[in-house]
Amino acid sequence: QAVALSGGGAADDSAAPGPTQDQPVPDNGQAQDVSGPEETQPEVEPLGPTVEAPSTTVGGTNPVAPPVTSRPSGSTPSSTTPPPTITPPVIDIELASTASQVKAGESITFQSVTLAGNPRFFDLRVSPDTGSLAPLISFGRFDYTFPLAGDYLVTLEACDPDNICDSETIAVKVIPSDIQVELVAAVTAPAQATVGESITLFDASQGDPSSWAWTFEGGTPASSSTQNPSVSFATTGVKSIALSVTANDGRTDTTNLTIEVVDKAPPYLLTIVGDANVQVGQTVGYSVTTSNPNGTPNPHWNVQGADSVTPNGTSLEASWSAAGTYEITVSTSDGSTEGAGSLTVTVTDPPPVDPAPVISVNGPASRETGQNGFWSVNNSGGSIDSYSWQITNGPSGSGASISYAFATAGTYTVSVTVSGPGGTDTATRTVTVSDPAPAASPFGVSCRAASVTAGTLTGCELVGDPADFLNPSWDISWPDPAQAHSWLMNPFRVDIQYDIAGTVTITLTAQDVATGLTVSKSATVTFTTTTTTTQPTTTTTQPTTTTTQPTTTTTQPTTTTTAAPSPQPFGLSCPSPVLVGNISFCQLVGNPGDFSGYSWTINWPNPALANSWLGDPWSMNVGYSEAASFSVTIHATDVATGIAVSASATVTFQ
Repeated sequence: QAVALSGGGAADDSAAPGPTQDQPVPDNGQAQDVSGPEETQPEVEPLGPTVEAPSTTVGGTNPVAPPVTSRPSGSTPSSTTPPPTITPPVIDIELASTASQVKAGESITFQSVTLAGNPRFFDLRVSPDTGSLAPLISFGRFDYTFPLAGDYLVTLEACDPDNICDSETIAVKVIPSDIQVELVAAVTAPAQATVGESITLFDASQGDPSSWAWTFEGGTPASSSTQNPSVSFATTGVKSIALSVTANDGRTDTTNLTIEVVDKAPPYLLTIVGDANVQVGQTVGYSVTTSNPNGTPNPHWNVQGADSVTPNGTSLEASWSAAGTYEITVSTSDGSTEGAGSLTVTVTDPPPVDPAPVISVNGPASRETGQNGFWSVNNSGGSIDSYSWQITNGPSGSGASISYAFATAGTYTVSVTVSGPGGTDTATRTVTVSDPAPAASPFGVSCRAASVTAGTLTGCELVGDPADFLNPSWDISWPDPAQAHSWLMNPFRVDIQYDIAGTVTITLTAQDVATGLTVSKSATVTFTTTTTTTQPTTTTTQPTTTTTQPTTTTTQPTTTTTAAPSPQPFGLSCPSPVLVGNISFCQLVGNPGDFSGYSWTINWPNPALANSWLGDPWSMNVGYSEAASFSVTIHATDVATGIAVSASATVTFQ
């Protein structure tokens, strides 16, 4: 039976160190691709009869021999560090031997068969280790002599320069030297091959054969007499292979096997998934996907120009320190199918760093209670992505501005913190809040008429509530003081008379009780005169002729008619509307001297809420305690005509 174990058995590195023998490692010349081309395995010349034993995998507590190393003296599998832009494949080896049963004192050859990867260093371990390791035959191939009969475990470990390793273990039975080993033909061969693929068949016969006769159905070559021949097939199908072995004493044995030859699968596409546009210094992840149902075995990565690469099987992370266009490639092979893919990556310098914002708070520094305020950000720095407002004992906000009306007087802080790509900044504004100032009381001056005849008496008085003001004083600007007359009727009323034509300015000044401020108002009265125009007359005397005629004298009765006097202007003026609690000052519109017998009628809605007093016979102060409208009427007798006259006005309190 043939001895051939697939990869995957992990070697036990806990074994005690044993004797070592250096094995030179050829340089594959691929400094930038540690996977490199696969090493060509040399054929092994027959060493004598071979036998087969069952395969055994070493693991757990199974005894493992001290390592017999083929690495250069003083080196380890990790001593060769590959360039960071290359990822090695997964390594896979198979261990073959010229026999699994041998006589004591005879030598047996152990051969590494590379299935995948790029093995460069080898360790051979025998348990129990009672024999000796012969000088190296070739790359990955060792001879070992067993001096004593017994059962042995032989482990071969192979590692690539990235310290990615695989190991295989087989069992070897050593029989006493005086026992003849039965001649049994056996072959180690793959179960499947692809059209055109060259495969190596290994002789695994036992019993010390000395010659070999191979035949290959449809193969090239069709036959071979070497111990471990290579063959390929040009067509698909199940192919028969026969091996006849012969010993020196004439004994023979034959074995037959079949191998399936299949079409080589076409290359399949590998797709690299990741960002094709990155910035200098940015670490980006990439992965590979494939249409191959078997996945992506043993991917080989090559990243152009990267100064940092972290591979992880079917994915990796990479970064670049310089702008440019770079290529990422990946390839894979599982022995029968192959695949490849690439991705072009454009690396650009990062955009200029945005500076931090530099802000201040725009908005009022003082407010009255209940008065709304509005505050915003003034930024002279970098861009802003977010805002965070906070008002002392007030609301918070996240917009570009904030508004608020303070309920009580005091000193408050409006603060905002902003954030942007370049950083953060905070600004505050102190706001002083006070109660509103009291409203000014209504204040004005009203004169009975804006224009009167010179020598006529008229009056001017406060428009407002006398109780709202203190320290009233009057100032009258006369064109000619010698023609002036004035009488103070009460602190808030003055009567004036000017005997010639001219305009008089009357000013009232007082202190507003509510605000404490001094206020003043003015009014003007124009005094006018009536102009009489006399036409010149011309007297013409005509010469007369006197003729005495007899005359008749007739006396006609005569009637004398005297024109009736004209009525004088008469009216009433009352300020309206006025606020509840204030006074409306109603006064005659006309010359008080033209009338006599003054009286007043007020149509109160509710006399209990009324308040009134005479300023003089022709003026009346009217007050009311709630909102209402009512009429005020003045009565008098026109001195010139003797006719009774009256005038009314409506006053509205609100």
